[in-house]
Amino acid sequence: MTRPEGSVWPPRASEAAVAELARRFHLDTATTSPSTLEHLNWAVEHFGQAYLTTPPGELVEEVMRYERWVRELLAGNHTPSQAAELSVRLGYLNGVLASLSFALGDHAAAQAYCATALGIAEEIGHGRLKAWVLSTECQVDLP
Repeated sequence: MTRPEGSVWPPRASEAAVAELARRFHLDTATTSPSTLEHLNWAVEHFGQAYLTTPPGELVEEVMRYERWVRELLAGNHTPSQAAELSVRLGYLNGVLASLSFALGDHAAAQAYCATALGIAEEIGHGRLKAWVLSTECQVDLP
């Protein structure tokens, strides 16, 4: 991944990309409904396995769409328990983006995504997410 001059770093998906995601899966991207959380659970599990066997270039944009969508949901109205669930999903999506960025040779993006995921894990006290991100971070920090 190349970094265009003046771009947001790490890379983020566009609003149009999130709208495309909503159309494709018939989802309401503006609300945190039970079906939204169920779909996000499926997506995180899917990406958590797919990044191990799928070329990173084939996944990175799709994962970025989901990451943007979860950010938008967190910025909207939701219950505290929904916010906690969304935060966990956001942490895992950033962890997957770190691994994908690393595989694509973009160590700066990988480190930024790791930092985001680790910050989320620490903020919400999610030990499993933190451990997973730290193991990813170790790979990223290797020469």
